[in-house]
Amino acid sequence: GSSNYGVLITVIIILMIVLVVGVIIFAYIFRKFKKEHALLQSFEEEHLIVVPRLTHQSSVSALTTVEICLWDAVVQRNMELLQHLLKEGFNPSNKETNTPTSPLQEAHLLGDKRITTLFKKHLNIESSTASEDLISFTLKTLEMRISEVFSAAKCGQYQRGVSVLLKKHSLPGTIRNSNGWSLVHYIAAAKFSDGRPAWESTDIRNFFKEQIFYINAIDHWGNTALHILATQEDNKKVLWEGKEHEAKDVWIGMAKLLVEFGCDPRIANHQYLLPHERATNCRNHEMSQYLKEIFDGYKPIKHEACSDKFDDLLNAVKHNHTLEITKHLEEHIPMIMYGKEFLLNEALRSSHAEAVFLLLCAGVEICNCSMEDLTPLEVAHNTIGLPALFPALMRKVMLI
Repeated sequence: GSSNYGVLITVIIILMIVLVVGVIIFAYIFRKFKKEHALLQSFEEEHLIVVPRLTHQSSVSALTTVEICLWDAVVQRNMELLQHLLKEGFNPSNKETNTPTSPLQEAHLLGDKRITTLFKKHLNIESSTASEDLISFTLKTLEMRISEVFSAAKCGQYQRGVSVLLKKHSLPGTIRNSNGWSLVHYIAAAKFSDGRPAWESTDIRNFFKEQIFYINAIDHWGNTALHILATQEDNKKVLWEGKEHEAKDVWIGMAKLLVEFGCDPRIANHQYLLPHERATNCRNHEMSQYLKEIFDGYKPIKHEACSDKFDDLLNAVKHNHTLEITKHLEEHIPMIMYGKEFLLNEALRSSHAEAVFLLLCAGVEICNCSMEDLTPLEVAHNTIGLPALFPALMRKVMLI
């Protein structure tokens, strides 16, 4: 009897210990989850205050039923409506209610030469280069907006973060941060404290489907997204997309997804390291093995000069055809005669913001002289009538 009683007491004590340990573990996991959830929630509350957009899209005859301001028409790039509102007495220099900038400032931030030219004509301002004050304001505002987008990217927030902010600020998916990282780099790098990727595969696919992007974007050290993934290794068990995985397997899955969308394992960084070689140096053996297998399946990059291909690329830049520009850049066309800086100069003179962002994302430097001995930095500051976005962008790259 006493022995059975002792066994019962022992079992009860063991069960109580197990229960206490279980409660402690659950509390730890719950606090961790709550902390991450609070981080995402605070981000949404701070950043995702969407500026209302004009609902009117076509005829100006409906203006009597639509609450409208000049700033809305600028964001929509509605030239017909802009001309009508200017005739109605709207002043593009005046900041309107509940708008972050004046219509004129926003036109410069968009880099839309048609609108800035229209406003200058209306205000009887002689066409000239952008003023120092306007360039400084544009640069400061641009950096703030880009920072908001990357804050969302760091949290893995696409649908309610990156996507909303890119649209809100009229920015392409080829923007870069102070390290030269693009959003593609953030997809490869962002992770939570337990080692799992911050971005889910559905959001990654939606990003590539919906945004302008350059899959082989390089940072200031020449690293592509695959070079970033080469450093991602973790033996922890993680929950990702509703299933338990080893973290290293999830990151290899991320690499496969990026390769599927065209990320090239043959591109070496500025240390002449290929992605699989960097993975080897980081002792990330499984990732190295995968990247090496993919690398071996590709044909070597051929840098054969071809003037026809360069002319096609130049023509795409002149007409702001971003899909064609991307296609030709990924063909690794050599720039022996002209250099990429020549392409950037053409994009600047044509005031094509999307082409400029794309070329910068592809690693074009702004200080090397092309065959015409003018750097993109000089072209951006000395071209008459060019919106302030372009010299601001060149300064942003210089300051990095």
